Amino acid sequence: MAIPLAAGWVARNVAYGFRTPRTMASDEIWYPVNRAAGWFTLAAGVTWLLAGPFAGAIALGISIVATAIYTAWLVARRVE
Repeated sequence: MAIPLAAGWVARNVAYGFRTPRTMASDEIWYPVNRAAGWFTLAAGVTWLLAGPFAGAIALGISIVATAIYTAWLVARRVE
């Protein structure tokens, strides 16, 4: 699910992507934020897949996904 976002293939919609009032207001904000969210989500998934067997998979997954969401939120705040 992260690859289409990272590639910029997902247009603004109400069901899929990093949706906030700001990202939903403009394509100029939607695409950069969702590209960043897609890359961070993809990295989170790969990290979870590789590290899961060696760590508490649930706790690791929650922390990685939370980090990806927080980072995408920071990108959303910086994009004008």
